[in-house]
Amino acid sequence: MPIGHEIFNYDGMYENETEQFWRRIGSIDKVSNIQTVAKDLVDLKNMRMCEIGCGDGSIAEELAKRNLFAKYRGYEISSSGIMAAKNRKIPHTDFQLISATAKDNDFESAEIVLLCHVIEHLENPRELLVEVGKIADLLVVEVPLEDNRGLSLDYDWDPVGHINKFNHKTIRQLLQTCDYEILRQFTSNPSREVRTFFDKSLKANLVWIIKEYALRISPGIAKLFFTYHETILARRVHSRAA
Repeated sequence: MPIGHEIFNYDGMYENETEQFWRRIGSIDKVSNIQTVAKDLVDLKNMRMCEIGCGDGSIAEELAKRNLFAKYRGYEISSSGIMAAKNRKIPHTDFQLISATAKDNDFESAEIVLLCHVIEHLENPRELLVEVGKIADLLVVEVPLEDNRGLSLDYDWDPVGHINKFNHKTIRQLLQTCDYEILRQFTSNPSREVRTFFDKSLKANLVWIIKEYALRISPGIAKLFFTYHETILARRVHSRAA
């Protein structure tokens, strides 16, 4: 089960320093979202954490700054990502290059798994989610909500590599069909710094403001028109009534 689609250059995608800085800014949002779904439910500071699709280690670094794990292991299919992550020299972390086929990897057990902006890249997301269930009972997933009115009829083969498109219902139901119960779920708007990093025009800033206030005033309608991020804390269900 390929974790990343073959046509995209995942191996070298973390070599660009400008994009590394952008990911560093984005990791602030992502870790804040992890804290939000975990608040009062999960004691992250004392947990063994696993991140599959850890990229260049930007999330791990932000987690470490906030003291949000006891031990961390990151897995990534990109050699450039693993190299960048190891170069950060983050205490109590380990980074490992893995195969693009989930079942070919020997994942170390943990208490919570992170899948931050990974599932939208997967050819067979349920196969990885089943493997994740063998690693830990708790799971945090974040995906972009690209299944909205801006989604074109035909797939656009761009370099981003998002081959799955979700809305806030379909990502929830995907997890439920893999024997996870949803503990908490919420929608967020990426920060203005992230949105305008590559485009600082007046239009880009106005779009961010509109998205921000639309989400505050009418979340349901806002998600029909704009792309936000959805973060979910889920727990594996060990048995179900017949």
